[in-house]
Amino acid sequence: MQRDNGLICKLWLILVFGAGNRRINELTELFDGDLESLRKALSTDSKLKSSLSPYVLSNLGKVRMDDAEAMLDKWSRFNVDVIADSNPEYPERLKNIPAPPVMLFCKGDISKIDASPTMAMVGARKPSEYSRHAAESFAAELARNGISVVSGFAEGIDICASLSAVRNGGTVYEVVGAGLDVEYPKSNMIYREKICEQGAIITEFPPGTDPMPRNFPQRNRILTALSDTVAVIEASNTSGSLNTASHAADLGVPVFVIPPMDIFDERYFGNVALLRDGAIPLMGKSDLAMYYDIELADTSADVRKPPPEKPKKPASTAKKAKKTDTAAAPDKKTTGTAEATTAKKADKTSADKAANISDKPDKKAAPKKEKAAKATKADMPSETTRKKAKKEKAAPKPSVGDPDADRILGILSDKGTVPLAEISERSGIDTDKLLVLMTELELDDIVSNDGTGYMIR
Repeated sequence: MQRDNGLICKLWLILVFGAGNRRINELTELFDGDLESLRKALSTDSKLKSSLSPYVLSNLGKVRMDDAEAMLDKWSRFNVDVIADSNPEYPERLKNIPAPPVMLFCKGDISKIDASPTMAMVGARKPSEYSRHAAESFAAELARNGISVVSGFAEGIDICASLSAVRNGGTVYEVVGAGLDVEYPKSNMIYREKICEQGAIITEFPPGTDPMPRNFPQRNRILTALSDTVAVIEASNTSGSLNTASHAADLGVPVFVIPPMDIFDERYFGNVALLRDGAIPLMGKSDLAMYYDIELADTSADVRKPPPEKPKKPASTAKKAKKTDTAAAPDKKTTGTAEATTAKKADKTSADKAANISDKPDKKAAPKKEKAAKATKADMPSETTRKKAKKEKAAPKPSVGDPDADRILGILSDKGTVPLAEISERSGIDTDKLLVLMTELELDDIVSNDGTGYMIR
């Protein structure tokens, strides 16, 4: 397949210098964009070669132009788009940042990334339920209002926010710190196809690049540059999210921060530090509406509000009736045994009636209910018999064929809404694996999450 020699040469430079190396940008500018002259000078100009690192010099002797061309041919067959900085599809958002990527490798569609308002959402890989709920809630609101979510495809907050946006019809752009052929993180690979259908996965690292620690700060500068704002959901003092916030400060990108669940919790020390430094508290949907100049539905909603309490079961009407009747019963001191016995019978009769009628019965319907109760009282099955029959008639618990998922569904079938921590404790599945399973079940519309816990749809 015939290729643009300039494209091949750019990939060759990346393979020699390493992705994100600012020397590529500096030398390209020095040679006025004449990449062929630059390539020849790297092999013949002793003064230029003396300024190169041992790593680059080593690669100069190993990497050939044919290697770059073969790589481009290979990835075109795997539907991976290779977009050079001279390509019209290259995002304008990246062109003016320090050391802009010479080339992007993308799977999905990035054609609308400049036109769409965006927000980066980043945070801990093992977040609290509070942070997870906040990320999912805000990501869903962004998606419903046409604001794209940018994230790093990491476990925890990143994938929670991304999948919430996907579920709500939004667009998601994942910027990764490895080659697109590297399965990292493995737990998120099952979501790649769905994300690419509603956005794209982007990297500046050529195929075969492993997720080395040094790659992620480089990744963060691209993630930040593609975003109008950055939201830090949960960050400790050593969180990589602080690096993203630092890039945002350098690029003049506003930083939002979720207020910590607990100011004494080390998991939120990074949040506290950013808020002290002047980050914008993200406490409700109205904060988003103020920045993005759009009217969000229900801007009064606030993620700081605790989830609504489950309604308590109302006290038995029969007990209320008995209490009322007892209060009105004659004083035992002034009433004989026969009268006390009569009062107890009256209480029992009142309770039986109350159990079969509402607090405000229809005048015409009440006599029929009372009559029916009297006629069938002797034939009514015991409470134990009724419970047993109800259990036998209950619908079978849902099953999806996976032992862990079936165990989870069994727990949810026994109880209404169940918090993640309780599911983990009862199922014996660790939280990281459980979050992946719960997200899969959500995507399959088998379970839902109301912010307080999970339930079967």
